[in-house]
Amino acid sequence: ARVALRNPDASIDLVHLLDETAKEQSWPVALDKAIPRLTHDIDPATHIHAWVRSDALAELVTMFGGDADHGTTTRERLEYLDEFSSVWDFRSGTERSQDVETDWNSEMLERIHHAVDELGLRDMLAPPAGHYDRVIILGGMARACVARSMHTASLLAAGEVTTDRVIGLGAFRNLGARERTLVKDYLRRAARTELDALALGLRRAFGVSEPVSQRGMTEDDNPFASWQVRDFETDSGLPVHAVSAPSPHPDRRANTADQCRWLVEDGTLLKRGQSVLIVTTHHYRNYQLAAAIRELGIPLGLRIEAAGMSPTAVDPKLAYEPMAHDYLQEVRSIISSYRQLLEALG
Repeated sequence: ARVALRNPDASIDLVHLLDETAKEQSWPVALDKAIPRLTHDIDPATHIHAWVRSDALAELVTMFGGDADHGTTTRERLEYLDEFSSVWDFRSGTERSQDVETDWNSEMLERIHHAVDELGLRDMLAPPAGHYDRVIILGGMARACVARSMHTASLLAAGEVTTDRVIGLGAFRNLGARERTLVKDYLRRAARTELDALALGLRRAFGVSEPVSQRGMTEDDNPFASWQVRDFETDSGLPVHAVSAPSPHPDRRANTADQCRWLVEDGTLLKRGQSVLIVTTHHYRNYQLAAAIRELGIPLGLRIEAAGMSPTAVDPKLAYEPMAHDYLQEVRSIISSYRQLLEALG
């Protein structure tokens, strides 16, 4: 097996590790099937403990040269995994859409996909049917802003989910060239920022036109600190909001945790004790749900569920299928998010 990473030193190390692992282990490996999925009905700490100590995660760690049994407690193991998982950092500070070159053979790819499947990253989890006080559509890349909005609208149209308010939640950042092209080709409208893409996706999905109001603040010296809320309303009177949350860091956009934290600080769109449905793409679900529990659920006592969807299922023109390195990147994100959630739970 061969892998080309951004860090040339890591590439040299992994070539040896992956080759040696392939020699020592036969495939397929029988992995466990009993990892409880992270939902409102499961104690988060119970889920984290089972996930961190699962055969599936141990398989991935061993495959890439790590010590799957490191640490006595779950906290100790997460601390180790948080550092070790830098081997799966294919972003190096860039957006998730950036191209990554890998050259893993078919057996290695099969092992990775099998493990991440059991870890829940390929689950297309429909939300429990019923009423949610708020539905929060997480933004991100332009494709996600559009596809997640359309998926949410379909859930509401089918009556599977009802809500009093829809919130599209993203960050203040400029779109890349490929994102701008996608929005232009698909929505026949121009978008410059993530907020533009999110707003246009909501408008297409929910049939709303121009915002009825908007508020915000622009920071010329620190664009990432800017924020804006655009308010829409459907013909049936459903409030729909496109939100661009500010970042507390001057050198990067707001991440999921920052965005959720800002909703709490803003105090106008959420109320204590409400039920919330998070809508995101399937392989981001675990880490973003953990961040939402930490930054929204704990401070406001919210009941939070999350739906994992596929852009390809929404419309083939929005097709996106994660590659092996995408899944490994999100395993790393989950480890970090679970570590922080476990600390917050006390």
